[in-house]
Amino acid sequence: CTYFTNKVFPLEHLLSAVKIIESLGLKQLHLSGGTDLHGYDREIIEMVKAIRAISDIDIEVNFGPSFSEEAVKTLKEMNVRSITCSLEIFNDELFRQAKPGDSLEKRKKLLEICEREGVSIRSMILVGLGETYEDRIRHLFYLKGFSQLYHVRFSRFYPYPDTAYSEHPRCSPWELARTVAVARLIM
Repeated sequence: CTYFTNKVFPLEHLLSAVKIIESLGLKQLHLSGGTDLHGYDREIIEMVKAIRAISDIDIEVNFGPSFSEEAVKTLKEMNVRSITCSLEIFNDELFRQAKPGDSLEKRKKLLEICEREGVSIRSMILVGLGETYEDRIRHLFYLKGFSQLYHVRFSRFYPYPDTAYSEHPRCSPWELARTVAVARLIM
């Protein structure tokens, strides 16, 4: 289940959803939303605190590099299972072009904070946006350095209409397969 609270979706709806999720026998909740480089500390801590008041469901969070070190410590104390921070592209220039308004450095910093604090990490690698094989290998070796990393997801680039990359070719499944094979060797 993915959820982010705002004026349209009050916290009460999230708590109702948690109870429904549990009644279905599900044991995990994934809270996710967009990146805000100014941070979502208050909002996510409020959500997790409210959930913890009614449930001990496993919680994972994914809001990009939207947490301070203090928030990571608080989330750990609240038994959040993991924090996802997907680097996606490990090439600084390509990252800036593809994700204006986001920060690869802040994403790396969040992973480093989670590592220091002993918080489980999840990440994602996007394949086929124009990165080189060297970029992918550097990305994999970087992630290998995190003892708290327990899950890496791989995604093929897909060009969506009406975006800056609408004319960029879709990533071949063979490129993804090669990257996963190399990841298995490295990691």
